Amino acid sequence: MAKPSFIHHWKFRLLCSILGENEAHALGHIQMLWDCANTLKTPEFPSIEAIESVAYWEGEKGKLVKALVDCRLLEKSEKNTWQIHDYYDHCPDWIKRKEATEKKQKEEDVPVLLEFKNKLKNNSKKNQDDVDPWYLKDDEILTRIMKYEKNQSEKQENFWKEKLREIKKRGYMSELKDVLKDIWNSEKYSVEKDVGVFRNPAGYINKKVKEMLND
Repeated sequence: MAKPSFIHHWKFRLLCSILGENEAHALGHIQMLWDCANTLKTPEFPSIEAIESVAYWEGEKGKLVKALVDCRLLEKSEKNTWQIHDYYDHCPDWIKRKEATEKKQKEEDVPVLLEFKNKLKNNSKKNQDDVDPWYLKDDEILTRIMKYEKNQSEKQENFWKEKLREIKKRGYMSELKDVLKDIWNSEKYSVEKDVGVFRNPAGYINKKVKEMLND
């Protein structure tokens, strides 16, 4: 809402002169524009048409916006939209309080959101281990194999990449998934987790791969 002294400000006097409107009409257009901004809680408007519509301007298209810009009552924003000049310096106190509260809330929410994202990421990793090997993609098969490797070096990862390329080339991916399924079932259902393939799953995989490739 415009301050009582605004009608004596040079910007307002200039606006009346440019528009050729009396003080009551010119003030009415400004008040309508501000009322809309206060209702939407934003000083930004997407277009000239939007501004002149909410300001109830019935004159020549673009004339009101040009006049408001010339009087420094309206300006282009960083988003290339139109915005009321220095809106937050003159808007009602309840909007200023709301803006400050929302800003504080966002600052407080940042660490909470980061913690939530990390939990989702960790849960995603955990859930990946629950996926039946038959439903794994090729890159996920490598991840699953490396999970069993004690040697987590880049050299070992490249070793398995080469083996997987050869297995895929020869058409043995189904057989490899069966091997991984055996280990997966042992992890999920075996009571004696210190025996059989569970003791050294990487070695078991390597042995089966050699049999497939006749290495």
